[in-house]
Amino acid sequence: MTRASLLGVLLATMATSRGAPHSALPQAITRKYDVQLAFTGYTGLAESQDCRAMVDLQGYDSLTGSVSGIETPGPSDEEVVYRGTLTRRTRVDYCLALGSDQPTWCVAKLTGAARMNVELTVYGEADRGAYLKAVPGPTPLDSVTVRGNCAPADMDSIRVDYPSGESGGTPDGQPIAEVNPPRFFVGGIPRLRVGYFPPDSVEGGWGLRVVRATP
Repeated sequence: MTRASLLGVLLATMATSRGAPHSALPQAITRKYDVQLAFTGYTGLAESQDCRAMVDLQGYDSLTGSVSGIETPGPSDEEVVYRGTLTRRTRVDYCLALGSDQPTWCVAKLTGAARMNVELTVYGEADRGAYLKAVPGPTPLDSVTVRGNCAPADMDSIRVDYPSGESGGTPDGQPIAEVNPPRFFVGGIPRLRVGYFPPDSVEGGWGLRVVRATP
């Protein structure tokens, strides 16, 4: 091949390369999830067979709504943070002690509703699961009542605290356990995934149900 011919081939190849589109790289996207978080049982300063005989063991504290976060398409060791404003519904018993030397137990039932600003973090490591933070949102409470046979000062304190992190089943600062086999961290990719993530079988706490992902 002559030098002129070789130069012509080289120029044609360069022109073709400039005109050809580059392969599109996978981009991070914002994905929304419909979620339900729930605690079942009772709370308070006492935990005993006496309390279990007095309280509603099916009491609940719950958060429902949608959260959104930015997800990367490939493996990553970075946590993914999802945020949203969720509706909180609470109907949970507190078991408290009356007296100090030989205490007896009392029960106060908290019933309330609120809007909560939620942050749900999925860790970028296998087996670590997720972490829930929840603080009161800007909108006013729908309602809050406390009834029972505990000391009036204790019941007033429970009422005033709601819906802060110290009230009810305490959603602020709760670990969400990973299931086995792992589903939060799969193939090196951390993210929320549709399915049910139950409370820790030993420690209890909050469970998570991811209902739907969009898109």
